Amino acid sequence: MRPEGAMTLLSTIAGSMITIAGVGFSITIVVLTLASAQFGPCLLGNFLRDRGNQVVLGTFVATFLYCLLVLRTIHVNSPGEYTPYWGTLVGLVLAVCSLGVLIYFMHHIAVSIQAPNLITVVYGELEKAMTRLFPERMVKNIPMKETARISPRC
Repeated sequence: MRPEGAMTLLSTIAGSMITIAGVGFSITIVVLTLASAQFGPCLLGNFLRDRGNQVVLGTFVATFLYCLLVLRTIHVNSPGEYTPYWGTLVGLVLAVCSLGVLIYFMHHIAVSIQAPNLITVVYGELEKAMTRLFPERMVKNIPMKETARISPRC
């Protein structure tokens, strides 16, 4: 592989990773905004706190940054032409891994915005909020007054 080929490959991978991250997460935010109109504003906060979504975004950004860093090491049209073969191979492997992570992300989002899953998450948050605000009532099973209102933290 010549330095020009390595540069082309790495710049294509870097460009595609940042594009996938930007477009994929933008579309997902639009979908979550529409879904949060029906299920409440906590949905967006849950999306941002979800560890799977953080790993996906981190994978795309890490692949992008890695390819940019390896691109800096390539020397073209100089007396000491240099092509980082292993670095280029690792960039290609990261691109393939990112493709798998993209497939996981699409499936994960499709499952996470289904009504039964959303209701389970909201119920869990409500139960945590009630335990935090009224720990003695949860232990003793004391009924709450009807005037007591709890708003779960998003």
